[in-house]
Amino acid sequence: MYRARPTGRLSWAVAVMAIAVLLAACSAPGLGGSGDSAGAADNPARQPVERGPDLAPFDPALFDENSATIDNEWWPLTPGTQLVLEGTTTEAGEQISHRFVVTVTDLTKEIAGIRTRVLFDRDYSDGQLIEAELALFAQDRDGNVWHFGQYVEEWDETGFIGAHAWLQGYLEDAHAGIMVPANPQLNMPDYSQGFAPDPIT
Repeated sequence: MYRARPTGRLSWAVAVMAIAVLLAACSAPGLGGSGDSAGAADNPARQPVERGPDLAPFDPALFDENSATIDNEWWPLTPGTQLVLEGTTTEAGEQISHRFVVTVTDLTKEIAGIRTRVLFDRDYSDGQLIEAELALFAQDRDGNVWHFGQYVEEWDETGFIGAHAWLQGYLEDAHAGIMVPANPQLNMPDYSQGFAPDPIT
């Protein structure tokens, strides 16, 4: 059972280090950086990508220059917003305190030619950081919020133990997906929130 409560300031030292790693990873071919200006005709990463039947077709033409401004009624992502979920999980039959902190940063990153908003998530189990994540989202012209990928670090009591990432256009078969529709309805068909190939999944 989780409950949300307001919180204080983000630890920017941790966020900046994590984001620096993501920006370095995103410099691979096919990923746009903050200085990228090539259009769809000149950049293969901006070409429409074929999707499976459960994935919404991704086309850069769905987005405009306001893609990092996410004001979806059901999931607005305003920079500076922070959500904390607190509760317990059951692990090996034992109740463990759990805390999940989501911060909407004022940072953006261009992925596959689309300007995305960066979220910084931290997952704590029994007071110990076990996962830190940068997640990237953008809103299309119709108001749908898309998930473009994430960079995830895993931690234990000894410290950092590993990381993985998937981003639209970065890993083969990695697909962006709709996280929150513009107008969700009861009994609407299932939809995918994105796809990350093995071993990420």
